[in-house]
Amino acid sequence: GFARALLEAVAAKNVPARGLSAEVVRQLRGYNDKEMNARVEKLWGVSRKSSADILKEIERLKKVVEKSTRKSDLARGRILYQRTCAQCHKLFGEGGEIGPDITGSNRGNLDYLLTNILDPNAEIPNDYRTTNIETKDELSLTGIIKRDEGTSVTLQTANQLITIPRADIASMRQGTISMMPVGLVAALKEEELLDLIAYLRGKGIVALPKK
Repeated sequence: GFARALLEAVAAKNVPARGLSAEVVRQLRGYNDKEMNARVEKLWGVSRKSSADILKEIERLKKVVEKSTRKSDLARGRILYQRTCAQCHKLFGEGGEIGPDITGSNRGNLDYLLTNILDPNAEIPNDYRTTNIETKDELSLTGIIKRDEGTSVTLQTANQLITIPRADIASMRQGTISMMPVGLVAALKEEELLDLIAYLRGKGIVALPKK
């Protein structure tokens, strides 16, 4: 059928893996076919269903956002973005490059946005899966592989970009979790979270408040 033909096209590099949206990947996973799921993980990355507790919290926050009548403070939303997200993500040209640039993502979709915020391990493209490297001098490093040039591997950790010669690597294992921690917004008050979400769903950068 169409699903298998799509995966064949990705395997043949006729369709880029990064061109598959998380929504399409979820649909492929919905076939509950072990062989297909294994191919999805190999070609695209990790895709798993969120726990019942997380799904319940997503639905709760979705209702809070949809029923809110207060005017969002986008300037405060940008400050919260800088504090909470910008170390790893770029939005409107502002932020880091550890995680994906979210400017062109499906961030206007509230379900998509809340799932990625509350359950960062639900969908992880291969380009952003963590890799654990153990060196021969017993140094353990975890991060995202940015370049693999045969004789060396360049790893982006949470705070540095490091190039490791292949000759120094004892083992290298790809993980199934994201570098984005779970519970990143747990400390935010409800109004702060509403402002952050409004900014993340916005159409462009806004001015910061004058000091």
